[in-house]
Amino acid sequence: MRQKFVFTLIALLTTTMVWATSGNYGTRLVSTTNKPLTAKAVRDHIGLALIDTKKLVDKAPCYVLQNVTFEEAEALANALNDAGATARVVDMKTGRYFKQPSEEKSCYFDVNGAYFGPEEEYLKGAGSYQYQGAYFTGDYPSPFKTYLGKTDEEIQAKLDQMWNHYFKGDNNSKVYFDKGTEAYIKDINNNDVRSEGMSYGMMICVQTNHKEEFDKLWAWAKNHMWHKGGGWDGYFAWQRSENGSGGDDNCAPDGEMYFMMSLLFAANRWNDSSYMEDAQLILEKMWENPQRSLFNPQHYVITFQPQGSERDFSDPSYDLPAFVDLFSRWSTTNKDKWATAASNTRTHLYRSSNTTSGLFPDYSNYDGTPHSVSYNLNATKYMYDAMRCAMNFGMDYYLFGVDDERQTVMAKRLIDFFEADNYTHARFNWDGSNPSESYTLGEKGCNAVACYALMDVPGYDEKIQRNLQMAWNADLMTGQYRYYDGLVHYLSMLHLCGAFKIWKNMSEDIGWNYDVHKDNKVNVADVVDEVNRIKNNNYGVEYDFVGDGKLDSKDADAVVKYILKKK
Repeated sequence: MRQKFVFTLIALLTTTMVWATSGNYGTRLVSTTNKPLTAKAVRDHIGLALIDTKKLVDKAPCYVLQNVTFEEAEALANALNDAGATARVVDMKTGRYFKQPSEEKSCYFDVNGAYFGPEEEYLKGAGSYQYQGAYFTGDYPSPFKTYLGKTDEEIQAKLDQMWNHYFKGDNNSKVYFDKGTEAYIKDINNNDVRSEGMSYGMMICVQTNHKEEFDKLWAWAKNHMWHKGGGWDGYFAWQRSENGSGGDDNCAPDGEMYFMMSLLFAANRWNDSSYMEDAQLILEKMWENPQRSLFNPQHYVITFQPQGSERDFSDPSYDLPAFVDLFSRWSTTNKDKWATAASNTRTHLYRSSNTTSGLFPDYSNYDGTPHSVSYNLNATKYMYDAMRCAMNFGMDYYLFGVDDERQTVMAKRLIDFFEADNYTHARFNWDGSNPSESYTLGEKGCNAVACYALMDVPGYDEKIQRNLQMAWNADLMTGQYRYYDGLVHYLSMLHLCGAFKIWKNMSEDIGWNYDVHKDNKVNVADVVDEVNRIKNNNYGVEYDFVGDGKLDSKDADAVVKYILKKK
Protein backbone atom coordinates (compact mmCIF):
# COMPACT_ATOMS: atom_id res chain seq x y z
CA MET A 1 0.00 0.00 0.00
CA ARG A 2 1.27 3.46 -0.86
CA GLN A 3 2.19 5.88 1.86
CA LYS A 4 -0.83 7.47 3.51
CA PHE A 5 -0.68 11.20 3.76
CA VAL A 6 -1.98 13.36 6.54
CA PHE A 7 -5.01 15.33 5.48
CA THR A 8 -7.49 17.80 6.84
CA LEU A 9 -11.17 17.42 6.03
CA ILE A 10 -12.59 20.83 5.26
CA ALA A 11 -16.36 20.56 5.50
CA LEU A 12 -17.89 17.46 3.99
CA LEU A 13 -20.26 19.79 2.20
CA THR A 14 -17.53 20.79 -0.22
CA THR A 15 -15.57 17.53 0.11
CA THR A 16 -12.27 19.35 -0.22
CA MET A 17 -9.13 17.86 1.35
CA VAL A 18 -5.66 19.21 1.82
CA TRP A 19 -2.60 17.03 2.15
CA ALA A 20 0.27 17.88 4.47
CA THR A 21 2.44 18.34 1.41
CA SER A 22 1.95 21.60 -0.45
CA GLY A 23 1.47 22.34 -4.11
CA ASN A 24 -0.76 23.95 -6.69
CA TYR A 25 -2.56 20.86 -7.96
CA GLY A 26 -5.61 18.82 -7.02
CA THR A 27 -7.45 15.64 -7.97
CA ARG A 28 -11.04 15.98 -9.10
CA LEU A 29 -13.40 13.01 -9.19
CA VAL A 30 -15.76 13.64 -12.12
CA SER A 31 -17.82 10.45 -12.09
CA THR A 32 -17.56 6.72 -11.44
CA THR A 33 -19.08 3.51 -12.73
CA ASN A 34 -17.83 1.47 -9.78
CA LYS A 35 -18.33 3.16 -6.42
CA PRO A 36 -16.84 0.37 -4.24
CA LEU A 37 -13.56 0.24 -6.18
CA THR A 38 -13.42 4.04 -6.36
CA ALA A 39 -13.93 4.30 -2.60
CA LYS A 40 -11.18 1.73 -2.05
CA ALA A 41 -8.77 3.74 -4.21
CA VAL A 42 -9.53 6.87 -2.18
CA ARG A 43 -9.01 5.02 1.13
CA ASP A 44 -5.76 3.46 -0.06
CA HIS A 45 -4.31 6.86 -0.91
CA ILE A 46 -5.55 9.15 1.85
CA GLY A 47 -6.77 6.86 4.62
CA LEU A 48 -10.25 8.32 4.96
CA ALA A 49 -12.75 6.45 7.13
CA LEU A 50 -15.09 4.11 5.24
CA ILE A 51 -18.29 6.05 5.87
CA ASP A 52 -16.65 9.34 4.90
CA THR A 53 -15.18 7.78 1.79
CA LYS A 54 -18.60 6.60 0.65
CA LYS A 55 -20.08 10.06 1.24
CA LEU A 56 -17.25 11.61 -0.72
CA VAL A 57 -17.67 9.30 -3.71
CA ASP A 58 -21.44 9.86 -3.68
CA LYS A 59 -20.91 13.62 -4.06
CA ALA A 60 -19.02 13.37 -7.37
CA PRO A 61 -18.18 15.53 -9.18
CA CYS A 62 -16.01 16.94 -6.42
CA TYR A 63 -12.42 17.55 -5.39
CA VAL A 64 -10.81 14.66 -3.54
CA LEU A 65 -7.46 16.38 -3.01
CA GLN A 66 -6.34 19.96 -3.18
CA ASN A 67 -3.07 21.89 -2.91
CA VAL A 68 -0.77 18.92 -3.48
CA THR A 69 2.09 18.30 -5.90
CA PHE A 70 1.39 17.29 -9.47
CA GLU A 71 2.84 13.83 -8.84
CA GLU A 72 0.56 13.25 -5.85
CA ALA A 73 -2.52 14.47 -7.69
CA GLU A 74 -1.66 12.38 -10.75
CA ALA A 75 -1.06 9.23 -8.67
CA LEU A 76 -4.55 9.40 -7.17
CA ALA A 77 -6.14 10.33 -10.52
CA ASN A 78 -4.52 7.30 -12.16
CA ALA A 79 -5.70 5.03 -9.34
CA LEU A 80 -9.26 6.36 -9.58
CA ASN A 81 -9.31 5.91 -13.35
CA ASP A 82 -8.03 2.36 -12.96
CA ALA A 83 -10.91 1.75 -10.53
CA GLY A 84 -13.55 2.66 -13.08
CA ALA A 85 -13.84 6.36 -12.29
CA THR A 86 -13.15 9.46 -14.34
CA ALA A 87 -10.70 11.70 -12.51
CA ARG A 88 -8.60 14.68 -13.54
CA VAL A 89 -5.53 16.50 -12.31
CA VAL A 90 -6.34 20.19 -11.89
CA ASP A 91 -4.08 23.23 -11.69
CA MET A 92 -5.71 24.95 -8.70
CA LYS A 93 -4.43 28.38 -9.72
CA THR A 94 -5.96 28.35 -13.18
CA GLY A 95 -8.64 25.65 -13.01
CA ARG A 96 -7.02 23.98 -16.03
CA TYR A 97 -7.50 20.24 -16.42
CA PHE A 98 -4.66 17.99 -17.52
CA LYS A 99 -5.37 15.09 -19.85
CA GLN A 100 -4.56 11.64 -18.58
CA PRO A 101 -1.84 9.69 -20.45
CA SER A 102 -4.38 7.14 -21.62
CA GLU A 103 -6.57 9.78 -23.25
CA GLU A 104 -6.46 10.71 -26.91
CA LYS A 105 -3.71 13.19 -27.62
CA SER A 106 -4.76 16.79 -28.06
CA CYS A 107 -5.65 17.77 -31.60
CA TYR A 108 -5.81 21.43 -32.52
CA PHE A 109 -7.39 21.09 -35.98
CA ASP A 110 -10.91 20.45 -37.13
CA VAL A 111 -11.69 17.86 -39.83
CA ASN A 112 -10.82 20.34 -42.57
CA GLY A 113 -7.54 21.46 -41.04
CA ALA A 114 -8.70 24.74 -39.42
CA TYR A 115 -6.51 25.60 -36.43
CA PHE A 116 -7.62 26.60 -32.92
CA GLY A 117 -4.52 25.56 -30.98
CA PRO A 118 -1.94 27.21 -28.73
CA GLU A 119 -0.07 30.38 -29.37
CA GLU A 120 3.55 30.00 -30.47
CA GLU A 121 4.94 31.68 -27.36
CA TYR A 122 2.90 29.34 -25.15
CA LEU A 123 4.26 26.22 -26.84
CA LYS A 124 7.82 27.51 -26.77
CA GLY A 125 7.44 28.13 -23.05
CA ALA A 126 6.32 24.53 -22.49
CA GLY A 127 3.02 25.66 -21.03
CA SER A 128 4.47 28.18 -18.60
CA TYR A 129 2.98 31.22 -20.28
CA GLN A 130 1.65 33.92 -17.98
CA TYR A 131 -2.01 33.32 -18.81
CA GLN A 132 -3.89 30.05 -19.10
CA GLY A 133 -6.86 31.07 -21.25
CA ALA A 134 -7.81 28.96 -24.26
CA TYR A 135 -6.39 31.57 -26.64
CA PHE A 136 -2.92 30.77 -25.29
CA THR A 137 -3.25 27.05 -24.52
CA GLY A 138 -5.63 25.82 -27.22
CA ASP A 139 -7.55 23.84 -24.58
CA TYR A 140 -11.36 24.00 -24.57
CA PRO A 141 -12.60 21.54 -21.93
CA SER A 142 -16.36 21.30 -21.47
CA PRO A 143 -17.53 21.64 -17.86
CA PHE A 144 -20.45 19.42 -18.84
CA LYS A 145 -17.84 16.70 -19.16
CA THR A 146 -15.68 17.56 -16.16
CA TYR A 147 -18.50 18.46 -13.74
CA LEU A 148 -21.50 16.49 -14.96
CA GLY A 149 -19.70 13.51 -16.47
CA LYS A 150 -21.29 13.96 -19.91
CA THR A 151 -19.65 12.07 -22.75
CA ASP A 152 -18.43 13.55 -26.03
CA GLU A 153 -21.32 11.79 -27.74
CA GLU A 154 -23.88 13.31 -25.38
CA ILE A 155 -22.40 16.78 -25.85
CA GLN A 156 -22.46 16.47 -29.64
CA ALA A 157 -26.04 15.23 -29.50
CA LYS A 158 -26.98 18.32 -27.49
CA LEU A 159 -25.33 20.57 -30.08
CA ASP A 160 -27.13 18.74 -32.90
CA GLN A 161 -30.43 19.08 -31.06
CA MET A 162 -30.09 22.86 -30.81
CA TRP A 163 -29.07 23.24 -34.46
CA ASN A 164 -31.96 21.11 -35.69
CA HIS A 165 -34.40 22.97 -33.44
CA TYR A 166 -33.52 26.61 -34.13
CA PHE A 167 -32.18 26.33 -37.69
CA LYS A 168 -33.94 23.33 -39.25
CA GLY A 169 -37.06 22.91 -37.16
CA ASP A 170 -40.72 23.59 -37.85
CA ASN A 171 -42.37 26.99 -37.83
CA ASN A 172 -42.92 26.81 -34.08
CA SER A 173 -39.24 26.26 -33.27
CA LYS A 174 -36.91 27.64 -35.94
CA VAL A 175 -35.68 31.22 -36.15
CA TYR A 176 -33.61 30.69 -39.33
CA PHE A 177 -35.52 31.24 -42.57
CA ASP A 178 -33.91 30.21 -45.86
CA LYS A 179 -34.74 32.32 -48.92
CA GLY A 180 -32.58 30.62 -51.52
CA THR A 181 -29.36 32.62 -51.92
CA GLU A 182 -30.07 34.51 -48.67
CA ALA A 183 -31.42 33.74 -45.22
CA TYR A 184 -32.35 35.67 -42.11
CA ILE A 185 -32.87 35.18 -38.38
CA LYS A 186 -36.33 36.40 -37.38
CA ASP A 187 -37.46 37.97 -34.11
CA ILE A 188 -40.75 36.12 -33.97
CA ASN A 189 -42.40 38.33 -31.35
CA ASN A 190 -41.58 41.61 -33.08
CA ASN A 191 -41.97 40.21 -36.60
CA ASP A 192 -38.71 41.73 -37.86
CA VAL A 193 -35.05 41.01 -38.57
CA ARG A 194 -32.37 42.49 -36.29
CA SER A 195 -28.60 42.91 -36.54
CA GLU A 196 -28.33 41.24 -33.15
CA GLY A 197 -29.99 38.03 -34.35
CA MET A 198 -28.24 38.02 -37.72
CA SER A 199 -24.82 38.31 -36.13
CA TYR A 200 -25.68 35.74 -33.45
CA GLY A 201 -26.76 33.37 -36.20
CA MET A 202 -23.49 33.88 -38.07
CA MET A 203 -21.48 33.18 -34.92
CA ILE A 204 -23.43 29.98 -34.31
CA CYS A 205 -22.84 28.89 -37.91
CA VAL A 206 -19.08 29.44 -37.89
CA GLN A 207 -18.67 27.71 -34.53
CA THR A 208 -20.73 24.70 -35.66
CA ASN A 209 -19.11 24.58 -39.14
CA HIS A 210 -22.20 25.38 -41.21
CA LYS A 211 -20.71 27.46 -44.01
CA GLU A 212 -23.70 27.39 -46.35
CA GLU A 213 -26.01 28.89 -43.75
CA PHE A 214 -23.33 31.40 -42.73
CA ASP A 215 -22.97 32.59 -46.33
CA LYS A 216 -26.71 33.04 -46.73
CA LEU A 217 -27.02 35.06 -43.54
CA TRP A 218 -24.06 37.23 -44.49
CA ALA A 219 -25.51 37.79 -47.95
CA TRP A 220 -28.79 39.02 -46.41
CA ALA A 221 -26.97 41.30 -43.95
CA LYS A 222 -24.72 42.74 -46.65
CA ASN A 223 -27.58 43.34 -49.07
CA HIS A 224 -30.14 44.74 -46.65
CA MET A 225 -28.37 46.03 -43.51
CA TRP A 226 -24.78 47.06 -44.23
CA HIS A 227 -24.35 50.75 -45.00
CA LYS A 228 -21.83 51.52 -47.73
CA GLY A 229 -21.49 55.28 -47.66
CA GLY A 230 -23.30 58.13 -45.92
CA GLY A 231 -23.25 58.97 -42.23
CA TRP A 232 -23.55 55.33 -41.19
CA ASP A 233 -20.81 54.10 -43.53
CA GLY A 234 -19.55 50.70 -42.32
CA TYR A 235 -22.36 50.20 -39.78
CA PHE A 236 -25.46 48.02 -39.93
CA ALA A 237 -29.12 48.98 -39.72
CA TRP A 238 -30.30 47.33 -36.54
CA GLN A 239 -33.80 46.56 -37.83
CA ARG A 240 -35.39 45.55 -41.13
CA SER A 241 -38.62 43.88 -42.23
CA GLU A 242 -38.50 40.34 -43.60
CA ASN A 243 -38.27 41.63 -47.17
CA GLY A 244 -35.19 43.70 -46.24
CA SER A 245 -36.86 47.10 -46.36
CA GLY A 246 -37.95 49.69 -43.78
CA GLY A 247 -37.00 49.39 -40.14
CA ASP A 248 -34.36 51.64 -38.60
CA ASP A 249 -31.06 52.65 -40.24
CA ASN A 250 -29.36 53.35 -36.91
CA CYS A 251 -27.07 50.71 -35.45
CA ALA A 252 -27.21 48.50 -32.34
CA PRO A 253 -23.54 48.00 -31.40
CA ASP A 254 -23.82 44.39 -30.21
CA GLY A 255 -24.60 43.52 -33.82
CA GLU A 256 -21.41 45.18 -35.08
CA MET A 257 -19.38 43.32 -32.47
CA TYR A 258 -20.71 39.88 -33.41
CA PHE A 259 -20.56 40.61 -37.14
CA MET A 260 -16.87 41.53 -36.94
CA MET A 261 -15.93 38.60 -34.73
CA SER A 262 -17.84 35.98 -36.73
CA LEU A 263 -16.31 37.23 -39.99
CA LEU A 264 -12.78 37.01 -38.58
CA PHE A 265 -13.43 33.47 -37.34
CA ALA A 266 -14.96 32.52 -40.72
CA ALA A 267 -11.96 33.92 -42.62
CA ASN A 268 -9.63 31.78 -40.52
CA ARG A 269 -11.72 28.63 -40.23
CA TRP A 270 -12.70 28.45 -43.89
CA ASN A 271 -9.62 30.17 -45.33
CA ASP A 272 -11.69 32.72 -47.23
CA SER A 273 -10.08 36.11 -47.79
CA SER A 274 -13.39 37.78 -48.69
CA TYR A 275 -14.57 37.43 -45.10
CA MET A 276 -11.30 38.95 -43.90
CA GLU A 277 -11.62 41.89 -46.28
CA ASP A 278 -15.15 42.61 -45.06
CA ALA A 279 -14.14 42.26 -41.41
CA GLN A 280 -11.17 44.58 -41.78
CA LEU A 281 -13.29 47.23 -43.49
CA ILE A 282 -15.82 47.19 -40.65
CA LEU A 283 -13.06 47.26 -38.01
CA GLU A 284 -11.58 50.33 -39.66
CA LYS A 285 -14.91 52.14 -39.96
CA MET A 286 -15.72 51.61 -36.27
CA TRP A 287 -13.02 54.19 -35.48
CA GLU A 288 -12.61 56.12 -38.71
CA ASN A 289 -16.12 56.94 -39.88
CA PRO A 290 -15.84 60.75 -39.93
CA GLN A 291 -19.21 61.24 -38.21
CA ARG A 292 -19.18 58.63 -35.47
CA SER A 293 -17.09 56.12 -33.50
CA LEU A 294 -18.46 52.85 -32.09
CA PHE A 295 -16.34 53.36 -28.97
CA ASN A 296 -16.41 56.64 -27.07
CA PRO A 297 -13.09 58.29 -28.02
CA GLN A 298 -12.55 59.71 -24.54
CA HIS A 299 -13.37 56.59 -22.53
CA TYR A 300 -12.58 53.84 -25.08
CA VAL A 301 -15.76 52.04 -24.04
CA ILE A 302 -18.49 50.98 -26.46
CA THR A 303 -21.35 53.46 -26.82
CA PHE A 304 -25.04 52.72 -26.46
CA GLN A 305 -25.24 54.14 -29.96
CA PRO A 306 -22.61 56.29 -31.71
CA GLN A 307 -24.73 59.37 -32.24
CA GLY A 308 -26.13 62.32 -30.28
CA SER A 309 -26.54 61.89 -26.53
CA GLU A 310 -26.48 58.08 -26.92
CA ARG A 311 -22.71 58.26 -27.35
CA ASP A 312 -22.41 59.57 -23.77
CA PHE A 313 -23.35 56.29 -22.07
CA SER A 314 -23.12 52.55 -22.69
CA ASP A 315 -24.89 49.22 -22.40
CA PRO A 316 -22.65 46.87 -20.37
CA SER A 317 -24.04 43.84 -22.20
CA TYR A 318 -22.26 45.24 -25.28
CA ASP A 319 -18.97 44.87 -23.37
CA LEU A 320 -17.33 41.87 -25.05
CA PRO A 321 -13.72 42.00 -23.79
CA ALA A 322 -12.64 38.76 -25.48
CA PHE A 323 -13.76 40.08 -28.85
CA VAL A 324 -12.08 43.46 -28.36
CA ASP A 325 -8.87 41.70 -27.30
CA LEU A 326 -8.89 39.71 -30.54
CA PHE A 327 -9.60 42.88 -32.55
CA SER A 328 -6.47 44.42 -31.01
CA ARG A 329 -4.44 41.43 -32.24
CA TRP A 330 -6.01 40.85 -35.66
CA SER A 331 -7.13 44.27 -36.91
CA THR A 332 -4.83 45.82 -39.51
CA THR A 333 -5.82 49.32 -38.34
CA ASN A 334 -6.10 51.16 -35.01
CA LYS A 335 -4.37 48.42 -33.02
CA ASP A 336 -3.47 50.80 -30.19
CA LYS A 337 -7.06 51.98 -29.90
CA TRP A 338 -8.38 48.44 -29.80
CA ALA A 339 -5.80 47.51 -27.16
CA THR A 340 -6.84 50.42 -24.96
CA ALA A 341 -10.49 49.53 -25.53
CA ALA A 342 -9.85 45.92 -24.45
CA SER A 343 -8.51 47.07 -21.09
CA ASN A 344 -11.23 49.68 -20.59
CA THR A 345 -13.97 47.26 -21.61
CA ARG A 346 -12.92 44.85 -18.87
CA THR A 347 -12.89 47.69 -16.35
CA HIS A 348 -16.29 49.02 -17.41
CA LEU A 349 -17.85 45.58 -17.11
CA TYR A 350 -16.40 45.22 -13.60
CA ARG A 351 -17.60 48.67 -12.52
CA SER A 352 -21.10 47.94 -13.81
CA SER A 353 -21.40 44.94 -11.47
CA ASN A 354 -23.24 45.98 -8.30
CA THR A 355 -20.92 45.45 -5.36
CA THR A 356 -23.64 43.70 -3.36
CA SER A 357 -25.95 41.91 -5.79
CA GLY A 358 -23.50 41.43 -8.67
CA LEU A 359 -26.29 42.49 -11.05
CA PHE A 360 -25.77 44.79 -14.02
CA PRO A 361 -27.98 47.62 -15.28
CA ASP A 362 -29.28 47.58 -18.83
CA TYR A 363 -27.70 51.01 -19.45
CA SER A 364 -24.72 52.42 -17.59
CA ASN A 365 -22.53 55.48 -17.45
CA TYR A 366 -18.85 55.09 -18.24
CA ASP A 367 -18.13 54.84 -14.51
CA GLY A 368 -20.44 51.81 -14.34
CA THR A 369 -23.35 53.47 -12.51
CA PRO A 370 -26.86 53.02 -13.97
CA HIS A 371 -27.95 55.51 -16.62
CA SER A 372 -31.58 56.58 -16.96
CA VAL A 373 -33.31 57.68 -20.16
CA SER A 374 -36.80 59.01 -20.78
CA TYR A 375 -37.65 56.40 -23.43
CA ASN A 376 -36.86 53.34 -21.27
CA LEU A 377 -38.09 53.39 -17.69
CA ASN A 378 -36.26 50.11 -16.98
CA ALA A 379 -32.83 51.28 -18.20
CA THR A 380 -31.31 51.36 -14.71
CA LYS A 381 -32.54 47.86 -13.82
CA TYR A 382 -31.27 44.33 -14.42
CA MET A 383 -33.48 43.48 -17.38
CA TYR A 384 -33.31 41.75 -20.75
CA ASP A 385 -29.97 43.09 -22.00
CA ALA A 386 -28.13 42.84 -18.69
CA MET A 387 -28.29 39.07 -18.34
CA ARG A 388 -25.73 38.76 -21.15
CA CYS A 389 -23.01 40.37 -19.00
CA ALA A 390 -22.52 37.07 -17.17
CA MET A 391 -21.82 35.29 -20.45
CA ASN A 392 -19.49 38.08 -21.54
CA PHE A 393 -17.17 38.01 -18.55
CA GLY A 394 -17.35 34.22 -18.22
CA MET A 395 -16.32 33.92 -21.87
CA ASP A 396 -13.41 36.30 -21.34
CA TYR A 397 -12.32 34.35 -18.26
CA TYR A 398 -11.86 31.03 -20.04
CA LEU A 399 -10.72 32.42 -23.40
CA PHE A 400 -8.07 34.82 -22.04
CA GLY A 401 -7.90 34.81 -18.24
CA VAL A 402 -6.12 38.17 -18.10
CA ASP A 403 -8.68 39.70 -15.70
CA ASP A 404 -9.37 36.59 -13.67
CA GLU A 405 -9.38 38.13 -10.19
CA ARG A 406 -12.03 40.75 -10.93
CA GLN A 407 -14.10 38.32 -12.97
CA THR A 408 -14.09 35.83 -10.10
CA VAL A 409 -15.35 38.60 -7.82
CA MET A 410 -18.16 39.36 -10.29
CA ALA A 411 -19.09 35.69 -10.56
CA LYS A 412 -19.19 35.16 -6.80
CA ARG A 413 -21.45 38.18 -6.30
CA LEU A 414 -23.82 37.16 -9.08
CA ILE A 415 -24.11 33.45 -8.36
CA ASP A 416 -24.42 34.01 -4.60
CA PHE A 417 -27.26 36.44 -5.30
CA PHE A 418 -29.17 34.02 -7.51
CA GLU A 419 -28.54 31.21 -5.04
CA ALA A 420 -30.19 33.33 -2.33
CA ASP A 421 -33.12 33.94 -4.71
CA ASN A 422 -33.22 30.19 -5.46
CA TYR A 423 -33.10 31.03 -9.17
CA THR A 424 -36.71 32.14 -8.98
CA HIS A 425 -36.82 35.63 -10.49
CA ALA A 426 -35.51 37.26 -13.66
CA ARG A 427 -35.77 41.04 -13.22
CA PHE A 428 -34.50 43.24 -10.40
CA ASN A 429 -33.42 46.71 -9.48
CA TRP A 430 -29.63 47.08 -9.76
CA ASP A 431 -29.23 46.45 -6.03
CA GLY A 432 -31.29 43.25 -6.20
CA SER A 433 -34.53 44.64 -4.79
CA ASN A 434 -38.00 44.45 -6.34
CA PRO A 435 -37.80 40.99 -7.97
CA SER A 436 -40.24 40.15 -10.77
CA GLU A 437 -40.86 37.63 -13.57
CA SER A 438 -39.56 34.07 -13.65
CA TYR A 439 -35.96 32.93 -14.17
CA THR A 440 -35.39 32.56 -17.90
CA LEU A 441 -33.73 30.18 -20.35
CA GLY A 442 -31.21 32.88 -21.30
CA GLU A 443 -30.24 33.41 -17.68
CA LYS A 444 -29.73 29.69 -17.18
CA GLY A 445 -27.19 29.75 -19.99
CA CYS A 446 -25.44 33.03 -19.17
CA ASN A 447 -25.06 32.37 -15.46
CA ALA A 448 -23.65 28.91 -16.17
CA VAL A 449 -20.98 30.52 -18.37
CA ALA A 450 -20.16 32.92 -15.49
CA CYS A 451 -19.34 29.82 -13.42
CA TYR A 452 -16.14 29.39 -15.44
CA ALA A 453 -14.73 32.06 -13.13
CA LEU A 454 -15.59 29.97 -10.04
CA MET A 455 -14.07 26.65 -11.02
CA ASP A 456 -10.94 27.09 -8.93
CA VAL A 457 -12.75 28.66 -5.95
CA PRO A 458 -13.19 26.32 -2.97
CA GLY A 459 -16.77 25.81 -1.85
CA TYR A 460 -18.49 26.52 -5.16
CA ASP A 461 -18.67 23.04 -6.68
CA GLU A 462 -22.33 22.46 -5.86
CA LYS A 463 -23.33 25.90 -7.12
CA ILE A 464 -21.42 25.36 -10.35
CA GLN A 465 -22.96 21.95 -10.81
CA ARG A 466 -26.45 23.33 -10.17
CA ASN A 467 -26.04 26.03 -12.82
CA LEU A 468 -24.60 23.61 -15.35
CA GLN A 469 -27.42 21.17 -14.75
CA MET A 470 -30.03 23.88 -15.28
CA ALA A 471 -28.41 24.95 -18.55
CA TRP A 472 -28.13 21.34 -19.75
CA ASN A 473 -31.64 20.23 -18.73
CA ALA A 474 -33.46 23.32 -20.02
CA ASP A 475 -36.13 22.76 -22.64
CA LEU A 476 -35.46 24.53 -25.92
CA MET A 477 -37.91 27.33 -26.58
CA THR A 478 -40.84 27.27 -28.97
CA GLY A 479 -43.50 29.80 -29.73
CA GLN A 480 -43.67 33.57 -29.80
CA TYR A 481 -40.70 34.44 -27.57
CA ARG A 482 -38.15 31.85 -28.66
CA TYR A 483 -35.85 34.21 -30.60
CA TYR A 484 -33.94 36.12 -27.92
CA ASP A 485 -33.71 33.75 -24.97
CA GLY A 486 -33.31 30.82 -27.32
CA LEU A 487 -30.30 32.29 -29.13
CA VAL A 488 -28.66 33.60 -25.95
CA HIS A 489 -28.96 30.14 -24.43
CA TYR A 490 -27.62 28.59 -27.67
CA LEU A 491 -24.52 30.83 -27.56
CA SER A 492 -24.04 29.99 -23.89
CA MET A 493 -24.22 26.28 -24.65
CA LEU A 494 -21.50 26.63 -27.29
CA HIS A 495 -19.24 27.99 -24.56
CA LEU A 496 -20.23 25.28 -22.09
CA CYS A 497 -19.88 22.44 -24.61
CA GLY A 498 -16.30 23.45 -25.45
CA ALA A 499 -17.59 24.26 -28.95
CA PHE A 500 -16.84 28.00 -29.05
CA LYS A 501 -13.27 28.22 -30.32
CA ILE A 502 -10.89 30.98 -31.38
CA TRP A 503 -10.24 30.05 -35.00
CA LYS A 504 -6.81 31.31 -35.98
CA ASN A 505 -4.92 32.20 -39.11
CA MET A 506 -2.19 29.55 -39.04
CA SER A 507 0.34 31.42 -41.12
CA GLU A 508 -0.05 34.40 -38.80
CA ASP A 509 -0.32 32.68 -35.43
CA ILE A 510 1.97 29.68 -36.01
CA GLY A 511 4.57 31.47 -38.08
CA TRP A 512 4.42 29.40 -41.29
CA ASN A 513 1.88 28.36 -43.90
CA TYR A 514 0.76 24.77 -43.35
CA ASP A 515 -1.21 24.59 -46.61
CA VAL A 516 1.75 23.12 -48.50
CA HIS A 517 -0.34 22.22 -51.56
CA LYS A 518 -1.98 25.67 -51.68
CA ASP A 519 -5.40 24.06 -52.08
CA ASN A 520 -7.07 26.01 -49.26
CA LYS A 521 -7.17 23.05 -46.89
CA VAL A 522 -4.86 21.22 -44.57
CA ASN A 523 -4.94 17.45 -44.82
CA VAL A 524 -2.77 14.32 -44.78
CA ALA A 525 -1.06 15.29 -48.04
CA ASP A 526 0.20 18.50 -46.44
CA VAL A 527 1.40 16.56 -43.39
CA VAL A 528 3.39 14.16 -45.58
CA ASP A 529 4.99 16.96 -47.59
CA GLU A 530 5.88 18.95 -44.49
CA VAL A 531 7.38 15.90 -42.81
CA ASN A 532 9.41 15.23 -45.97
CA ARG A 533 10.73 18.77 -45.79
CA ILE A 534 11.81 18.21 -42.23
CA LYS A 535 13.47 14.88 -43.12
CA ASN A 536 15.45 16.54 -45.88
CA ASN A 537 16.91 18.75 -43.18
CA ASN A 538 18.11 15.60 -41.44
CA TYR A 539 15.77 15.84 -38.48
CA GLY A 540 14.88 12.17 -38.95
CA VAL A 541 11.17 12.56 -38.19
CA GLU A 542 8.80 9.72 -39.09
CA TYR A 543 5.43 10.37 -40.73
CA ASP A 544 3.36 8.90 -37.93
CA PHE A 545 4.17 11.37 -35.17
CA VAL A 546 1.63 10.06 -32.69
CA GLY A 547 2.37 6.40 -33.32
CA ASP A 548 -1.24 5.36 -33.96
CA GLY A 549 -0.55 3.70 -37.31
CA LYS A 550 -2.20 6.37 -39.47
CA LEU A 551 -1.69 9.88 -40.76
CA ASP A 552 -4.34 12.42 -39.78
CA SER A 553 -4.83 15.76 -38.07
CA LYS A 554 -3.18 14.48 -34.88
CA ASP A 555 0.06 14.17 -36.82
CA ALA A 556 -0.44 17.69 -38.13
CA ASP A 557 -0.72 18.86 -34.53
CA ALA A 558 2.53 17.09 -33.71
CA VAL A 559 4.26 18.67 -36.71
CA VAL A 560 3.30 22.12 -35.49
CA LYS A 561 4.81 21.47 -32.07
CA TYR A 562 7.93 19.91 -33.58
CA ILE A 563 8.64 22.81 -35.92
CA LEU A 564 8.12 25.36 -33.17
CA LYS A 565 10.72 23.58 -31.07
CA LYS A 566 13.16 23.68 -33.99
CA LYS A 567 12.83 27.44 -34.49
